[in-house]
Amino acid sequence: MTTRTFLKRIVITLLILSGTVSAAPAQEKSASFRWASCPDCPFPDMDTAFLRQENILFGYLTVPENRSKPDSRKIRIAVQVFRARKPEAGRPPMIILHGGPGGRAVGIFSPEYDSIRQESDIILMDQRGSGFSGPDFAPEMNQEILEILAKDLKPEEETKERLALAAKVRDSLLARGVDLTAYNSREMAADIHDLCQLLGYTSWNLWGTSYGTRVALTMMKEYPEGIRSVILASPLPPNARYFENVTPNFKRSLDLLCDKCKADPNCNRSYPNLREDFTAAINGLERQPVIIPMDDPHKYPGGRFVINAQDMLLAIQQALYSRDNYPLIPIIIEQVKNRNVPALKRFVENMSNGIFRLQYGAYYSVICQECMPFNSLQAFEDASAKSWQGVTFYKDEFSICKLWNAGPFRAEDTAAVHSDIPVLILSGEMDPIAAVAGAELAHRSLPRSFLYVLEGTGHFVVNETTTRLINRFLANPEQAPDGQHVITQPGIPFVTNVHISDGVVAFAPRLPLQRQNWLYTAWLVLLIVLPGVSLWLATRAYRRYKHAGKSRLTFYLMLLNVLLGLVFLVAIITAIVSTSRANFRILGFGLPEQYAIALMLPYAMLAICFVLALLWLSGRKKYRTDKWYLSYLLLQAPFICFVVYFGLFY
Repeated sequence: MTTRTFLKRIVITLLILSGTVSAAPAQEKSASFRWASCPDCPFPDMDTAFLRQENILFGYLTVPENRSKPDSRKIRIAVQVFRARKPEAGRPPMIILHGGPGGRAVGIFSPEYDSIRQESDIILMDQRGSGFSGPDFAPEMNQEILEILAKDLKPEEETKERLALAAKVRDSLLARGVDLTAYNSREMAADIHDLCQLLGYTSWNLWGTSYGTRVALTMMKEYPEGIRSVILASPLPPNARYFENVTPNFKRSLDLLCDKCKADPNCNRSYPNLREDFTAAINGLERQPVIIPMDDPHKYPGGRFVINAQDMLLAIQQALYSRDNYPLIPIIIEQVKNRNVPALKRFVENMSNGIFRLQYGAYYSVICQECMPFNSLQAFEDASAKSWQGVTFYKDEFSICKLWNAGPFRAEDTAAVHSDIPVLILSGEMDPIAAVAGAELAHRSLPRSFLYVLEGTGHFVVNETTTRLINRFLANPEQAPDGQHVITQPGIPFVTNVHISDGVVAFAPRLPLQRQNWLYTAWLVLLIVLPGVSLWLATRAYRRYKHAGKSRLTFYLMLLNVLLGLVFLVAIITAIVSTSRANFRILGFGLPEQYAIALMLPYAMLAICFVLALLWLSGRKKYRTDKWYLSYLLLQAPFICFVVYFGLFY
């Protein structure tokens, strides 16, 4: 070998090594992570001492918006880490993948995570474009959607307004340089993989819920290395055409609820024709919507919400997501049919809050890229033809996605995911969106998966039973955590014998003392203090006028009035607190019948006050009782105002 050849080989080798060394840092710099100390964190007012005590950390992951474009801008993603209470156990962390698309996880710590946290880190990350993660995807869109729903619009009118809103938001996002094609499950899976690498983990578990299951499945396909096990709760696998089947899945869930009510003697006695009542409620709203006055004119322009048939269909469909709502759905249907405005006010508030749970810009960017091209509008209409023509809110997504144009459709994104990674699949029997059929679809392509169906459960499947399943699965992912395919749940405790009370509906949410409203707080304090003052005044007057002819009767009436007031206050507060502990949602309609007798007391008290006023008018000159008597009557004024203001009558 000549000296020239030797030197040439050395130069080539050095060039190769320098290229390798220089390439490595460039790859590392494509994503970076830094820990954040509050106030530079998603919750700037968080108590730092509490964070240290609970070993909670915040951080920000910085990644390219679009990894396929070398000049892509960077976006920042919010991360929260709950360190394991026993880190010496050395268990792999649990990565929580939230639903949506467009939901959030940072700042939400479910009690079900706590048992896992004993020996594993819990990592929460808001998906790009969602929650505390960038970019800002026009959060004002939620308010504008609510304002559209609050109007009395025909389905075609509602579609037109939602399309105009979507077009406006899309143009705004593009003008700000947001790359709509970069918001999809592939990029989100890459974000999570980068995070795990940068945090130094070599192995991890995934827990996806709803849309988060699609992100988990994408990770299993794109980044299988490092994944120890996966939990899919209410899965939406990529090969499930769930948008086409929104209406039949909703109807199936509602029919199951009606069947369970029919099988329950108390529910059947109170609501013997629940299916017919639902149809009657929808038809009634179709003919004439119900106008609900609302307290917040900023949230509800014009101070009202008009419930039409489509609003009710969407609200009931959303209510069927949670088993916690099932006991009250029959009474909701009854109140809609009866057009009970005060009771429906709380119903509207709950439905409105649901509108704000998603970041709709991110939601459209994902579903318009990955879901809607795989679903057919004609199939949706055919499946909905015999069931109210479908829910307009979901039908609109087909039209919105045509104009959103989030990116090219990839057929491979709709293929079933095949993997040998151990998987626990949890599905709700009554899930109105992610039906059991979708869970079975995922189960068929995952040979090492274990599928469990929970009876009487909707989209939110995590409870004490499934937490035990999850812990047993994590301890040994290779073995089925339970021998039963169907998990039996307690029967639905349907709410029956509820006394509808507009006064309770108005008063119950305001029962706790409110620091921001000192006038209201002072009013409540007066109601507690004044009976004692009234009793002292009446006793003092009795001693002074006990020989007068009418003073004895007057005193007895005063004493009875004070005692009835005290009994009423204790009874109504106890009833509200007890009902809240049993099922606080009942307070949106009134009180259980066994507590409603307390609402009879104000009638007796007002009658006594009226009699006392007459006695004062007839005897004030003879007995010269003007001053103390009038003082007593004036002391009753706050209580009378309280009862009348809230309408606390039977």
